[in-house]
Amino acid sequence: MRDKAPDKKQQILVSAMKLFATQGYLQTTMQEIAQYCSMSKGSIYLHFSSKEELLMDIYKYYYRLSDERMQWIERDTRLAPQERLLKKIEVHLMMWLDYPEFVTLQVRENPGFTNEKIKQFLREVHTKTIKELRESLFEVYGESFARYALDASVLMGGIISTLMGLKVLANIELKVDQISRYILNSVDYVARGMLQDLPEPLISESNWPQIFEALYKDGACAPLLLIQNLRNDLANAQIDPEERQDALDSLSILEQELLASRPRRVVLRGMLANLQHLEAVREPIKPLVQWINQVHGL
Repeated sequence: MRDKAPDKKQQILVSAMKLFATQGYLQTTMQEIAQYCSMSKGSIYLHFSSKEELLMDIYKYYYRLSDERMQWIERDTRLAPQERLLKKIEVHLMMWLDYPEFVTLQVRENPGFTNEKIKQFLREVHTKTIKELRESLFEVYGESFARYALDASVLMGGIISTLMGLKVLANIELKVDQISRYILNSVDYVARGMLQDLPEPLISESNWPQIFEALYKDGACAPLLLIQNLRNDLANAQIDPEERQDALDSLSILEQELLASRPRRVVLRGMLANLQHLEAVREPIKPLVQWINQVHGL
């Protein structure tokens, strides 16, 4: 029975996502979700205490799947920087295609922005996404592109959202490999033009301080960013490859647990213990440990 519980929870999440997309979040009741899943309303409440908690878990479920796909790319050391960036763009596109209901839910109604907890979660996820795109652009174009990396990240995100929104909502025929290569080429033209002409960046620390605050100074309030920073530290550390992989796996488990609606303290303790014995992350992990202690009372 215990083995089937995650499958049942996933069934509820996917079913609710479809109903929210077609009927609207506010218009859909927990009773309708139960009927759609062929369950009793009480069974739904065993997994989710409210419709808002269910909505939060839909967001967490989607971004957890996306992050898992991204980690496969990060671990593939055979990829050149530009190929790695291309594959990351493909992940964003494929997630939109695999879960069009999630896209419809956001574009048509965006109910997440009525809930403060969901708003905070989305701020963290979107900041993490921009940070990852920015670091990928560093890999491709070098440190000289640093002042333009946020501009290019926002441009790339805008093209992805616009094209995939057209495909999902207007059913325009576009192929993933065609779109991803087009996006990569478009960003490449812009990046090379910026490096040649050296214009003033639109997004800078002086005129968009809140973005830089989130990216660099607000780590204690953004556990997803702290975990990504730890991954970067491990990638550059001089340690045994198997030890590095064990640490990366511990970070992935820790991240998934933090995205769960009720993180298990025993798992959080175990993964932190796995990481804290490593000299390479002993200091960088302290803000994350502090945040988890404060929020989850370890």
